[in-house]
Amino acid sequence: MSDNKLNAMEEQAAANEATKKPFYQSVWWVILWCLLIWPVGLLMILWYITNIQTDAMPRTKLLENEKPTD
Repeated sequence: MSDNKLNAMEEQAAANEATKKPFYQSVWWVILWCLLIWPVGLLMILWYITNIQTDAMPRTKLLENEKPTD
């Protein structure tokens, strides 16, 4: 191949790489994020908070309910 053809191929490859968008800027990623990923994460956080409250040790519950007597 001649040098001109090689240079043209290199320029075309560089142009293709420069126009690629990251995956998180694509439409399918936005749809996946909005419908699946963040709601699942939110539910996991809520599940964790409720588990912390229900799994408290009995002594901790007793201390919280105990009122000081004066």
